[in-house]
Amino acid sequence: EYIGQTRGWFYTLVVLSAALFNCPPFKNAIAHGILLGEDGRKMSKRLRNYPDVDETIAKYGADALRLYLMGHPVIDGNDSSIEGAGISEMLRRFVIPVWNAFSFLTRYAEIDQWQPVTGFADAPEVTEPAFSDLDRWIRSRTYALTYEVDEALSNYRLREAVGRLLDYIDDLNNWYIRRSRDRFWQADKDGDKLAAYQTLHEVMVLLCQVASPLAPFFTELMYKNLTGNESVHLTDWPTPDKSVIDEELNAKMAEVRQIASLGLAARAKVNIKVRQPLSKVTVRNNHVLGLVDIELIKDELNVKTVELRDDVSEYTEAIAKPNARVIGPQFGKETPQIMKAVKSNNFEALPDGRYKVAGNDAWVLDADVINVHFEGKDGFACETLRDLVVVLDVHVTPELEREGLARDLVRQVQTLRKEADYKLDDRITVGFLTGDETLQAIIAEFGAYIRSETLAKSLLTDSTDGWDLTKQVTVGDVTLDIGVKR
Repeated sequence: EYIGQTRGWFYTLVVLSAALFNCPPFKNAIAHGILLGEDGRKMSKRLRNYPDVDETIAKYGADALRLYLMGHPVIDGNDSSIEGAGISEMLRRFVIPVWNAFSFLTRYAEIDQWQPVTGFADAPEVTEPAFSDLDRWIRSRTYALTYEVDEALSNYRLREAVGRLLDYIDDLNNWYIRRSRDRFWQADKDGDKLAAYQTLHEVMVLLCQVASPLAPFFTELMYKNLTGNESVHLTDWPTPDKSVIDEELNAKMAEVRQIASLGLAARAKVNIKVRQPLSKVTVRNNHVLGLVDIELIKDELNVKTVELRDDVSEYTEAIAKPNARVIGPQFGKETPQIMKAVKSNNFEALPDGRYKVAGNDAWVLDADVINVHFEGKDGFACETLRDLVVVLDVHVTPELEREGLARDLVRQVQTLRKEADYKLDDRITVGFLTGDETLQAIIAEFGAYIRSETLAKSLLTDSTDGWDLTKQVTVGDVTLDIGVKR
């Protein structure tokens, strides 16, 4: 109810229930704020300053509208206007990504004629080692989500529940599925591929159950398709299985994602696309990454090696910004000297995290008084977040450049496959027509890679006549014709 009812309807119910039955009328009540029209005034039938509900649902869907309202500050008692852009944002951030994850699973499962089994541990032909760290992590994240949403809804914190779902779908789509695409794409139905299917199916079913109170319509459709059961709303609320939740694995994967995010930001800073391989990324942090973590970072950042080290001064310049507002009251007249020393990087980190300035035992500053970030030297790109420093070697050798061009060719063929409306498992023939000798050599050198990535039976370089679809594209500085046919 609207928050003004605390002195109206809520109050009346309390008085009547206490007087007549000697008990409270309800256990909990949620009081929301005032919904304002675009004119800034309270929505009312008299003013008709509200969007048409039927038109809004027809445009965005009922689930997006529900999620938007329950994730909106108005649900916490704040007054706010309802905007179509906000509903559209919820559609973009949650409804469409969840549907994309569902479509991804069902599309590949149909191609491989894969059927789910009863549970993660009972998957046939899948031994425990076949389940990767990624599988264990997304299961851990999903069961953690059930716990978080359960706790939030049990305490009527609707905005928090919506926020948890938004964070989760980013992890599912932009990390688990994206990092697992090759497992679904591969031809062999080995243990690794079956583990990926079983894991994604299990977490999607759980997600439908957890999200169903907030987005009841499309979760119902997905759940019935995934399980064949009558309704997600007739199932028991999922019990958070804390034995599956691995906080250490969750924290480590979050750190790997952070490293990858900083590395991608460093690439963007120097305008180098992810398709272009680089030789090395150097990571400075206080944690030890495992081999699996390093492989994930290599693959995500498209680098050949990952270097872990405590000192990155070989590749970067440290830039320190002291906080004069904190230093001034503490050190008085000595402040200018301390500021000058810090800006000259004349300080050292102590074991307890504080900094000693200019070797003076009396000039010790707390960790948050000095903001240190790093800039890459010539040929290096750097991004920092607190104590985490990620440095990319952006020197592109001729070998790396050729590989980058091969990846660009693959991208162009994949785009052409999509435009030709081929099925995901269609085997095709690809034609490249170019007089550029360098590009011809790249096609020959990386032919096996191009065929594997595009499901090509063969690559032809003499003609693109009589093809299903042809297109003139630019790869590097060279313009060429590409054709595809089944």
